[in-house]
Amino acid sequence: MSSLEEIVLKDYIADNLSRLFPGLEFVSRHERVADKGIFDIHAKDLNGVDYCIEIKGTRCNRLTIGQIVEYKADLARVNSQARIILVCKDVDASLKELLKKIGVDVHTFSDLEIPEILANHQAKNGLMKLSPVEQKAYFALLRQGSTIVRAEHLSSVLDISHAWAKNILSKLARHGAAQRVGKGKYAVIPADLMFGRKSYVVDPFALVSELMRGTDYYVAYCSAA
Repeated sequence: MSSLEEIVLKDYIADNLSRLFPGLEFVSRHERVADKGIFDIHAKDLNGVDYCIEIKGTRCNRLTIGQIVEYKADLARVNSQARIILVCKDVDASLKELLKKIGVDVHTFSDLEIPEILANHQAKNGLMKLSPVEQKAYFALLRQGSTIVRAEHLSSVLDISHAWAKNILSKLARHGAAQRVGKGKYAVIPADLMFGRKSYVVDPFALVSELMRGTDYYVAYCSAA
């Protein structure tokens, strides 16, 4: 799995955390533990117990085990009640049992019903064709929760010229990472929909709200339209 695909995987799990792990609430991303390991996601349960979630886009092997064991030891020194969850593509039953004995819960993609969309051919022909700058722009917009953007917004986010931002948005649309919805306006395609989708329709209420910003309006016969 490429670094880009793994970023999408981690974003997908963070965005769907409460569904994938009922009872857990998202706290933060990329948090350092005991000044050593950095976990992908920090969450808490209803009792306030901390959960550190490590996500691997590949099959769990003994190298992964060694890293997790080290993280577990570091974590125990600063927070003995904290739990570790490892999410990986697959794992041998023996390794899963070994981790369970030291208090590490292991969940595979299959366990969590994470769709195979993450390895979809469309991804390789869409997001995977983006340049590093275009990838940076796309994920920056995702992190901000941007739905519909203009060049001036992207220009501010990346601290680049308006012309360059306009060019990037055009290329995002060309590769299917955004959709042009009006003059100079683009809808950002959510990461979890970028993979395995045939088409994407922007929420009409979000679109109308953006297009009519600053003007009094009402929506009638929406379903017919």
